[in-house]
Amino acid sequence: MQDTLKPIASPDNLFHDGNPYSGELGTVVTSEWLNNAQSAIQSAQQEVLSVLKDSGQTPDPKRQDQLLQAVKKIAWNGSARPSTLAGYGITDAQPLNNNLSALANLATTGLVVDTGPGTAVTRAIVAGQGVTVSNGDGKAGNPTIALANSGAAAGTYGMVTVDAMGRVTAGRQMQAADVPGLDWSKITSGTPTTLAGYGISDAVAAADLAARGLFGSAQNIGSGSCVDFRSNGLYHVSETASDRPMNSNGMLLVNFLNEKWGSLTYYAWGGQTFEARKENGAWKSWRRLSDTDAVTAAAPPGKVSHFAMTVPPASWVKCDGALLSRAAYPALFAAIGTTFGAGDGKTTFGVPDLRGEFVRGWDDSRGIDVGRSFGSGQSDEIKSHRHNLWGDAVMSFSGSGRLPTVAEAAFESWVQTEVAGGAETRPRNVALLACIKI
Repeated sequence: MQDTLKPIASPDNLFHDGNPYSGELGTVVTSEWLNNAQSAIQSAQQEVLSVLKDSGQTPDPKRQDQLLQAVKKIAWNGSARPSTLAGYGITDAQPLNNNLSALANLATTGLVVDTGPGTAVTRAIVAGQGVTVSNGDGKAGNPTIALANSGAAAGTYGMVTVDAMGRVTAGRQMQAADVPGLDWSKITSGTPTTLAGYGISDAVAAADLAARGLFGSAQNIGSGSCVDFRSNGLYHVSETASDRPMNSNGMLLVNFLNEKWGSLTYYAWGGQTFEARKENGAWKSWRRLSDTDAVTAAAPPGKVSHFAMTVPPASWVKCDGALLSRAAYPALFAAIGTTFGAGDGKTTFGVPDLRGEFVRGWDDSRGIDVGRSFGSGQSDEIKSHRHNLWGDAVMSFSGSGRLPTVAEAAFESWVQTEVAGGAETRPRNVALLACIKI
């Protein structure tokens, strides 16, 4: 709609007639003011026409109630005034019904009882044995119910007397004679379920063990660092935790003396075990610990090695041909059996005797050391060969000892070479202790 029409441009903004007798001029109406007046009238007419059209009416110059009917339709959604909440579009009010009318018509106080559609009555609470009742007037307070005095003084009692109405009429403290001499098997209810319930203070509760991963399921470390200070116990470490010794989840055993001293043991799912220590507040790097399978794989029972010491290391025995107990060394007996001696045939077996011996690889059908059985010994020997001598006469012979066998000679007597060498044939060597893994 157009803004309000501006007043006529006169000193008092009113129209005035002129006075020809006094020479006073009338109000001069300009074309601008008349055009504005015409525009304002047209704008107002257009607004009214819009209201009529929205109400579904066609402008009729013969009617003078069309605007009124449009307003009624907008306000009442029809030509007649509504008589209901819904008629006015009201949804947040309680409609009038018979039950509300019945409540409004009640003339007495008490508990309201719905006795049927559109009817209601009030009821009063009636006192019974040992009970007092005050219904009140329903306005200044609520109804009250109180128990009558049973005669028992207020207090805490171990033994009480109860009447037929469930009221305590007398009480006294428990005496030794009141407690029957029963063993625990006779007590089927009321027994304590906790250590504290039995007065036990020198045991660890299951909840404390569970909090340390030693009972039930271990707590999970899903974020943060593995080397953060935490309560001692066993934890599960997820792949999302940092500072793990390897890219694998696993179990973490925490053992702290305090925030500056402690150790962590990490058991990865792949079987590897790692340890990290905190010494005076500084962490040492993770180091992998040897596991039994890895040690066994590196040196299984029956493995022979030489050591630069005179005493065998732990888990090793000398290769000195000794007879050992089959029961005391079951892994070694399972590995070598009676290859190096059956012992007494029942309880003992022999180990190799490598003292003063060179070890030779078993031929195993290669054809170099033909006929050798596994674990057998072999004496020293020089391979068969021939020497040729040159001089005034030539003699060729083959020798197996100090005196050669002459094949052809120009001499009339036997000859022999000068004695040379020691007590055996051997290469250069170093004497070490031969041992076998048990």
